[in-house]
Formats: sequence, C-alpha cells, structure tokens
Amino acid sequence: MKKNILFASFLTILFILSGCADIKNQKTIQPKAKYVFYFIGDGMGIGHVALTESYLASVNDTIGFNKLAMSDFPVMGLSTTYAENRLITGSAAAGTALATGSKTSIGTIGLASNHTDTLWSVAHYAKLAGYKVGILSSVSINHATPAAFYAHQPKRSMYYEIASEMIASNFDVFGGGGIDFYTGRNNDTTDIYLLLENAGYSSTKNRTQLNKLTTNNNKVIFTSNELTNSAALPYSIDQSDTSLNLADFTQKAIELLDNPNGFFMMIEGGKIDWAAHNNDGATVIQEVIDFDKAIKIALEFYKLHPNETLIVITADHETGGLSVGYDDTHYSSNLKILQNQKTSVEFFSDFLNNLIDSISVDKFNIDIALKTGQDFFGIDSLKPDEFEALNNAILDLKTAHNNQNQYANLNPIAVFWLETINNRAGIGWTTHSHSANPVPVRALGAWQELFDGYYDNTDIPKKIAQAMKVNML
Repeated sequence: MKKNILFASFLTILFILSGCADIKNQKTIQPKAKYVFYFIGDGMGIGHVALTESYLASVNDTIGFNKLAMSDFPVMGLSTTYAENRLITGSAAAGTALATGSKTSIGTIGLASNHTDTLWSVAHYAKLAGYKVGILSSVSINHATPAAFYAHQPKRSMYYEIASEMIASNFDVFGGGGIDFYTGRNNDTTDIYLLLENAGYSSTKNRTQLNKLTTNNNKVIFTSNELTNSAALPYSIDQSDTSLNLADFTQKAIELLDNPNGFFMMIEGGKIDWAAHNNDGATVIQEVIDFDKAIKIALEFYKLHPNETLIVITADHETGGLSVGYDDTHYSSNLKILQNQKTSVEFFSDFLNNLIDSISVDKFNIDIALKTGQDFFGIDSLKPDEFEALNNAILDLKTAHNNQNQYANLNPIAVFWLETINNRAGIGWTTHSHSANPVPVRALGAWQELFDGYYDNTDIPKKIAQAMKVNML
C-alpha cells in the first residue's frame, strides 16, 4: 500500500512538472507584440490618478473613485526613477532611461553620462527590425521625453540640435506638439519644418489637413494651429471643443502606422507635469483625463488585435509630491469645488498681467482681485485669514509683479486664488519640483505579465523589446 502511495505521488509530481514545462514552452513560443503603445504620463504619480478618479466620483456626488480606463489594466507594477547622479530625476535622464534602458546624468538626452557613448532607444531598434515608429506628445516634440527616443545631445536645452535629429531617425510619424526653437534661439538657422519637408515629411497644422492624411503620406509631422509659445498644445482645461487633442493625434497615428510589420508608438502626456509643477490641481485632473482619452483610443485598437497588441503606461517621475489630503482640512475634502476653476493658472496669470497692463498696477485693487476670484474660481467670499493673504498678494504684485518661487513666474494674485481653491478642496503639495516616489507601470495585452513586480525604469524598455522580440544591442 505504501509503495502504491509513493508511486502515485511520483506520478503526480511528474504531471505537475510536465505542466510547468508546458507553461514555460508556451511562454517561449508566445507570439511577439506586433503593435506596441508606450504611454508616458510625464510627472504622473499615483496621487495624480487618485486625485482625478476621486474628483470624478465627487462630481457625481459619490465618495470613492470613478476608475479611469488605465486603472482597469490587469497588470500593475512599480518602478524606481532615480538618475545616475541624483536621486530625484529630471525628464531628460528619466526619458533616456525609459527609452534606452540605461541610466544617465541630469539634463542628458540619449547619451551616457560621459556625453560620448551613444544610447539607442527601443524605438530605434524597432525601426531597424521593420516596425513603423511614431512619437507623439502634448508638449513640443523636441522636449526632453520625446527627444530621448530619437536624439543624442549633452543638454536638453539644445532644442534646435535635438529637432534636427528627427530627420536622421527616419521615424514615420511625429506629432502633437510642434517644434520649439525651430529656427534656433536667435532665429538664424534653417527652419526645421522646411528641412523635414525636404526630407519627405508631410506637414499639417490643423484638423482639416490632419483628416486628409493617408498612408500615401509616407512620413508625417502633424500638429495644431493653437500651439502655445513653447510649441505645446494648450492645457486641456483651456482648449475649446474644436481643439485638436492627444486622442485625435493618437487616432491618426494608428491609421498611418498600421501595417503588416507592426508598429511602435510612444505617446506622452507632457502637460500633466507642467500643471503639477504649478501645483494646479484642477488642471492636473483635466490633463490626466485627456491622457486617458488617448489610452482609450489604443484600447479600441487592442480589441481588434488582442493577441498582438501591448499597451504599457508609466511615468518618467512624480511631480509635486501630490496627495489627496491637506493638513488644514484634516480628514475632510471637497474636490467637487475644483469644477469651478475655469482655466489653468497659467492662462489666468496671463489674463491678470494683461489686465494690469491695461489699467496700470497702481489701479489694481482688492475689489478687482475679488471679482477675478469669482469669475475664474467661483469663490464668492473669503475667510479673514484668506482676505489678509489676498491683500499681501496685492502688495507683492505692486512690488515684484510676479512670484519668483513659482515654476512659471506666476502673478501673485493667480497664485493666491489657486492655493485657496486647492486648500479648500483638500489637496496637498510638498514641492513645485519632482519627487523620488516610485511610479506605477500598467500593462495590457501580449506579454503583459513581464510588467508585474517592482523594478527600475531602465527595465521597462528592455521588457518592451523582449515582448517585441527586438534585440537592443
């Protein structure tokens, strides 16, 4: 009897081991990820998504979280974001890590920290392997994160030099934001748009032109006619119903890149970071929603090709040290009031500066300041300490004209109203800069299991390359 039990146990073990071997073989022969979407929410930490989802619940008069599309992904990991020479990274070093799988120094694009060894991105190797490649962003296409996928420069501020490398990359689609400093910092160099057209790139700047693009347009750069001074798309909160957004560009990029050999696409929600640098909670929310709309476009494509599509979502770092919770409000929150904010704080600051220029700073008084708070933030009355803070902001305005402590040198009156609505909502910020907090990595589709766990940001492009069966030499 004892021998029979031992023999049965032996057979059971063999059966289990053979099953494990079958699983291993299945993973080995798993088809490659033929269509890859690599979404990077610049500055988008867990807090930014939590704020957005809890806000969406609050405007529906519920307590909790109304999940975004990205939060339904079956796999979520965490990644560390530190640079080679600093714990709290910057977008150039972080973008290079996410693109190439290698650490580098702060401010460096696509080069090792010695600024001589070239680091090539997963997009570069995908192109060599026959994939079509698209690079999209809501900020300028030669900004740090998109630049890391095609350029190699010692300083992220070398915008013209970075943009000139778009041609050498031979990538198929660039778009979303435009090209910053496209004629150089002194407007004395050849127009990059002209160089791209001479290299065979079709160029569009409005929705009508965008809609006319077809696969007959071999290589393309498309953008919007509503770009800001930094060649970025306007904040979502400042856009109109007819404005082109990141979802529009993602949809068109799919149409242009879809082919039998597959594609790789990087899509950056760059202005999540910019809004968080300003500690602008309402604008962060709308930027995250805008980013999620682009993810939904990718999800529709995934449904058509579920076994061949991989969607990865992450961030290059966290910005702002954001929390859903503020010391003065203790355990209370009122996120619903954020829907009263009509514009980004940058738009509001510009409005105030123009208003002050038109009437002179000496004539700007408490009554005008109160009226702007009503019109742009829906705040009708102030508590005594808030009233005192507003008077101090007016004094700052008349002595300094801006607030040098803010990321974008914002008008002090704009800063006051922003801080007031954030505080009343119950949002906490610890910095106007980045933090070293690990960031989420979400994955869906072919080889999604690779992205489970806790790892470094340099592992992400390597995992994507593994899923694509592309060799990153």
